[in-house]
Amino acid sequence: MNIASLVIACMAVIITIAVLMSSKFVSAGATGEFSAYSKQNAIQVQAMLSEAESAARNLCSSVTTTYTEADKSLEKAYDSAVYTQKLTAKEKNIEEAAISAGWNTVSSSESLVGLGMFFEPYAFDNEIEKYAIYIDQSMAETKTVSMYTDDFYSAAYYKTAVETNQVVITDPFMYGDIYMISVAYPITANNTVVGAVIADISMSSFSQIRTTDDNY
Repeated sequence: MNIASLVIACMAVIITIAVLMSSKFVSAGATGEFSAYSKQNAIQVQAMLSEAESAARNLCSSVTTTYTEADKSLEKAYDSAVYTQKLTAKEKNIEEAAISAGWNTVSSSESLVGLGMFFEPYAFDNEIEKYAIYIDQSMAETKTVSMYTDDFYSAAYYKTAVETNQVVITDPFMYGDIYMISVAYPITANNTVVGAVIADISMSSFSQIRTTDDNY
């Protein structure tokens, strides 16, 4: 069972418990109908988590493929969209892919609140200690990008994925005024973890889950 399936199963159990504890659950004969609602809710949860997992996985695959390619030129002739340093052609391709994926994926999603890539110190470029790009909903809508200044190295959404070299789904946490969970995919090159791709889901997306029936 993969991580997403495990989380889905756990949340399905929670949903079922919530249904059974609902103040509107008044008849044993209603068990079948509430069971149906539980299954529908589990499908909704699965769709949201799968969307985040797919977004992180696809960007991670793209970044890893380009990152591990041989440099055709080490000349730094390209302006970064985020940093003041110049980039090589390969680095510029990675940056543009991340920005494009963030804009397109986040703007077309109702549950994703952000998508980004984060690198270990100097792993992206030998002149940039902390390189990170994160596209949130407002940036996706306006097609803009800004420097990510938060200390992500100690954050669970990044640290766990890098230290374990495994896909991680975090516990819910507060980021600013948003309660969210993160799906993190480690970026690995030559058997070394060099960073991670993160996709975030707002917990408010789960408010769509229905645990009661107006007939009861």
